[in-house]
Amino acid sequence: VHFWSNLNYYNTNGADVSIDEDGLSGNSLNADISSAPSNTNEWVERTDLSFGAGLGNWHFQAQYLNHNDGGFYNPGFSLTDETVIGRNYFWSDLRWKDDFFDDQLTLQTKLIYNRYSHDYDILLQPPGFLKQFPPPTGLTSLSSGMRSITKAELEDLGAEAQADFYFTEDHIVTLGGEAKKTRLFDVTHDANYNSTGPLPD
Repeated sequence: VHFWSNLNYYNTNGADVSIDEDGLSGNSLNADISSAPSNTNEWVERTDLSFGAGLGNWHFQAQYLNHNDGGFYNPGFSLTDETVIGRNYFWSDLRWKDDFFDDQLTLQTKLIYNRYSHDYDILLQPPGFLKQFPPPTGLTSLSSGMRSITKAELEDLGAEAQADFYFTEDHIVTLGGEAKKTRLFDVTHDANYNSTGPLPD
């Protein structure tokens, strides 16, 4: 039996990248709520755990990654400090491999399971942002800012099989196949705005 594992943890406030003007600086409606000049939101926190084990012809390995960051430069083109971009990723595989006929035939199979999720909480615009909606709504102040929250999960389940025939030292014939099912679920998007009028702030 053999076993291995590896753990990494990374945490940084990021570089002090200063922005003199953001997307609100020259905006007649919202220049007064701009945070510029200020720094981008470059903090990152990441945990990475990988491990594996083997017993005879069986081998298992997996990895879990949790990553969160502040969104660096906001996709809303304004400096805000409440954005959190979160991602979780897990992958794993269970393999079996054996040789037959004096190593002239090698068979191996593998089962895989992967899961990915993301949770994006983005403050696109700071509190007090003035947005012009179509009539009859008109100009509206979003007291808690313009926020978008997106969540989704993706799952993979699959199997692989492969056979290698060693006819001579220089000639190998490989046959194999793979089947995989991917499922996307729990997809949500919440926001305190839309294109025709504001949702409850």
